[in-house]
Amino acid sequence: MFIGGRTDGNGVVPCLSNVGVILFFHWRRLRVLLFIYFFMNPENPFSKNANAYQRVRGIQRHKETILKSQKKFTAIEGETGGSLAEEIESLLKNADLLPESTEKSEVSDDLLQELDTEIAKVREGMTDDQMKKQESLAYSQLLAFMRKRNTLQKTRTKVDEKIDNLIRAVHADKNLREQTGSWERISAYEDAVEGIDGKILDEAKENPVAYQAHWLLQIREWKRMYEENGLIETEAIKEQTRKVMDDARRKLEGTNGVVTLLGPTGSGKSVLAKKIGDHFSPNGEYEFVSAHPKMTAFDLIQRMGIVVEQLDPVEIPRKIKEAQKRYTAENPDTTGEEMDRELETIADVITGRAKEKTFETKPILEAIGRAQKEGRIVVIDEFNYLPPETLAALNDILSNKDNPSGFGVVLTGNVGEEYLKRQALDPAFINRVLSGTVQYEFPPQEIDAPLDGSIKSTDALQSGENTADRDLYQIAMTQLVDTKGNLLAPKDSLRQVWDFVRICSLAQKMAQGKDFRSLGLSAPVGVSAMQFKSVFLSFRSINQVVREWKLGGYRQPLDWHIYDTIIRPASIYAPKEAAELVYLFRDWGGFLQGDSWDPIEVEPTQWRIAGLDGVKKPKSVTAKLTAFSPAELVEAVSGYRLPEVSETEEAIDRQEQKEYEMAMAEFERVAVELEKELNDFPFETLQRLCEVRANEGMAEKAQA
Repeated sequence: MFIGGRTDGNGVVPCLSNVGVILFFHWRRLRVLLFIYFFMNPENPFSKNANAYQRVRGIQRHKETILKSQKKFTAIEGETGGSLAEEIESLLKNADLLPESTEKSEVSDDLLQELDTEIAKVREGMTDDQMKKQESLAYSQLLAFMRKRNTLQKTRTKVDEKIDNLIRAVHADKNLREQTGSWERISAYEDAVEGIDGKILDEAKENPVAYQAHWLLQIREWKRMYEENGLIETEAIKEQTRKVMDDARRKLEGTNGVVTLLGPTGSGKSVLAKKIGDHFSPNGEYEFVSAHPKMTAFDLIQRMGIVVEQLDPVEIPRKIKEAQKRYTAENPDTTGEEMDRELETIADVITGRAKEKTFETKPILEAIGRAQKEGRIVVIDEFNYLPPETLAALNDILSNKDNPSGFGVVLTGNVGEEYLKRQALDPAFINRVLSGTVQYEFPPQEIDAPLDGSIKSTDALQSGENTADRDLYQIAMTQLVDTKGNLLAPKDSLRQVWDFVRICSLAQKMAQGKDFRSLGLSAPVGVSAMQFKSVFLSFRSINQVVREWKLGGYRQPLDWHIYDTIIRPASIYAPKEAAELVYLFRDWGGFLQGDSWDPIEVEPTQWRIAGLDGVKKPKSVTAKLTAFSPAELVEAVSGYRLPEVSETEEAIDRQEQKEYEMAMAEFERVAVELEKELNDFPFETLQRLCEVRANEGMAEKAQA
């Protein structure tokens, strides 16, 4: 910036240059401050439309999934190469059997129309430019979180692998194996790795976009786990699994290792045992045995049997030479042509046998024998079904000091009063496996609070306060969502599944000998104590009920699937327990209500049940489905309220307002400094100097 004086019409004489330097220096600072003042909007652009954008994006996800699935379904080819669905519908239509709703696909069309209507309603008042801004902001937040998340996960994978290798190396070195310091350092590494999940969650808490993404990715991972091995590792199950795996690793990396998993039926012990076998056996090749009361030691270890063999043609020349050499040594008196004939006969016999199968009696290795020979893991499921004499033989195997490294036994079983039908365990065997015993339980689940009351506030989320237990609920909800984490279900589904798993968890606890009072619940008046000795509401039962409800298109109420999958089968072989279940689901869970369930009568003092024959399957109806938003699903599954976008906006607004006020204060300070410097500057002296120079210039021009 320059200030100058014009002498005449021929040009500009630079003047007051010092003043110009001062103003130019400060102008660079003022430009930034003026930009902030004029162009920084104290009202956060995230503020008005972020909630709307998140809802719209959630609806769009549902639309994309529905349209994609429709396209895939109609693309399934029939015998003639056309759409198999269209072929079926054409045949039914010709026979006047095709329902009109199916022919017109009214369910999907109506649902898509409702989603479009909701999008239009939510977007009301929002411009395309505003939507793009929200999309850009959400994408940047998601990208930042995913980068941090992926980095932490890769670190965990690498460190876990190296810890496994380190433990194997320590086991292989007798000196290191006996040093406490070695295991202390390994434990420190493991503790550090366990903190990665918490760090990822902390990163997710930074904003609602990251938090939703974190939990949707978690639900997808659970879905993948279930499809691969039938196990869903919620936080509680993951912690329990980690402890078991750590214990198994230390016991099984040496020799003669044994790990015993004890717990209720259907709690996931068998799946975990297979995971241990897969993890610790070479190439994941482990042996698996389903125990039963008639199983003998020969069935487990080895037996004598007839083996069918055929001589490999490649081995024929060597076999002939060995046989002829042995015959010559054993018959020194045979010489000349006689010897030649005998040797030729030997060759003919061996060559002939190579073309035929031979039978030989020899020991045949069974599961434990094979595992012992190969140095790998053998899993014996439900081991306490085995007779005492069979367990004694197993104990001898485990006590063998010549077992190869890597050989180990993983046992699963149910031990307790509720399993009295099974074989009593041999004391010697109990002593052998006691140190390797791990109690494996059902995951925790809140049984008293309603769903809404179980979800904690935003402040609780930020402070790290624990939410109500909901692992069983997370497992059940994994069955309802699709592979993308979308939930399309009846409006009250979140609450219904919550109430369902509450009662399942209550029954699980009672099956382990607990009662209402010990669980902190008020005992019902006039009701006898409940005992579950035959019916156990396992993961399988829970998953089956929820999954059949979903795959049936929700055309029958959840009550019916509870009755059809759990109560009716129980009434056949355990009627008293069926009566107890009806009481729990009806009186504590709010299910089995209404006229259609009136025929069922339960007498709670003797636990008698009647009227089951009067229950009729409800008429199939088209369910009214709701496209749940990611926020609704995440809050229910995680147990925390998401930070409202408005709350996030207020925090951002406060921060930006603070920055704005600081910028304005700096602007005013610079203005004061500039004014002071200009006031102190000798303008009059410079003005006279400029006048003198101007006069001199005019005189020079006149002389010229």
